[in-house]
Amino acid sequence: MESTSMTETMWVRCTPEMKAALEAIARQSVARNISDHIRFAVERYIAQQDSDLVNALEDEAVPA
Repeated sequence: MESTSMTETMWVRCTPEMKAALEAIARQSVARNISDHIRFAVERYIAQQDSDLVNALEDEAVPA
């Protein structure tokens, strides 16, 4: 993903259990900021979706 300044904010609702689990993960990590963990997960999700879309388009382009 391209490196740009982080200017946008997304508010996400979660359960108290989800928040506690994320905080526990962050405590065990080098990057202790939950936002960093969530941002990384979202970047991976976007990259995977982009890859899946490209693969689907390539599959459609190949005649059976």
